[in-house]
Amino acid sequence: MSSRTEKLSSDFKYLQDHILHFDEIESTNAYLLQTDFENGTIVWADFQSKGRGRKKRKWQSPAGHSLLFSIGFNQNLDQIPGFIYTFLSAVAVGEALDSIFSSLKPVLKWPNDILINHKKVCGILVETKANSRELNKVVIGIGLNVNQDENYFRKTELQYGTSLKVQAGKHQDRKNILTKILKALDNNLDLAFKFGSDPILNKWRRMCPYINQGITLIEGEKSVTGKFVDIASDGALLLQIGRHTEKFYAGDVSFDKRSL
Repeated sequence: MSSRTEKLSSDFKYLQDHILHFDEIESTNAYLLQTDFENGTIVWADFQSKGRGRKKRKWQSPAGHSLLFSIGFNQNLDQIPGFIYTFLSAVAVGEALDSIFSSLKPVLKWPNDILINHKKVCGILVETKANSRELNKVVIGIGLNVNQDENYFRKTELQYGTSLKVQAGKHQDRKNILTKILKALDNNLDLAFKFGSDPILNKWRRMCPYINQGITLIEGEKSVTGKFVDIASDGALLLQIGRHTEKFYAGDVSFDKRSL
């Protein structure tokens, strides 16, 4: 598990100005959860042998084709609510991609996905570690499909995935994209620390086209269909079912693509 330190050109406020780059690692999230680190440490891997998403789902990616990275925080964790890290990370990825690819129009899907043309290009996994008294680590894991070819997504389990190369039509510079995402993440962290969750949630709403649409929320073996009304101040999905509105904190959203 060899690694090298690489400098970054951006001037960050909350992140380190370098990355720890692994050719291969089990999981960048697990690495940070299991080791001591400086606040704002960035770990990037070309390949993860045990990459994962929400609900212990496996994150598949051939070596060198994706951006697979995590950022660890262990300071000032009581200043913003834990749930907002997922939302500000999704906003940051969306903003960075929009700045690079003006025609692709990335959109956000609750709670942690970024889509382009109705297909998933990025997922986010935020994990925490706490002792008996307080939260002492927050780790943001981001997996972004960058240079996979269209043939890669013809597997049944990947049919709803895509990559930036497929969508933009050409090979992409992963480190340039990484730097743009990290700068956007740093800016949104600053916004959250200064003004709280509301500005982040408002950005997220503007980047989510599924609000006021009919959706189905799936959690385990259960599913419920209704109108996606909004996200609550604590990040919960508000779903109108008949005359009542209910809050959901977990689940997978599916929708009729023809209605978008």
